[in-house]
Amino acid sequence: MKAISILFAPLLLVLMSTAQATDFSGCGISKRIHSKDADCLEGGYKNSYPWYYFGFAKGKAWARNKCSSEGAIMVKVDRGQGADDWTWLRRSGNKKTKTGAGRINGVYCCTDRSDEGLCED
Repeated sequence: MKAISILFAPLLLVLMSTAQATDFSGCGISKRIHSKDADCLEGGYKNSYPWYYFGFAKGKAWARNKCSSEGAIMVKVDRGQGADDWTWLRRSGNKKTKTGAGRINGVYCCTDRSDEGLCED
């Protein structure tokens, strides 16, 4: 019985992560505003290469909603090397930070998923 639960646990995790990913669909490339150009988004990232010769990169991203009293913003962290992008809904002004394997290409505000007018520059 233990072997069966070990086999089904990864499948359950995949199904749960797929369901969560569809909640934040949208934010295509044409709907993104870079964090430097968005008034209400303070965000950034840093890439490090601990094992450079093996092609391994590690990225850290952070984001904060500077206009939390006016509404929520959707943040898209664009990651490369086949890694899934991170999508965060930021309602409060608290800073969210996340670190993971893979190179980060940018932190963006999603105009189609944020409250109206919060991403515009």
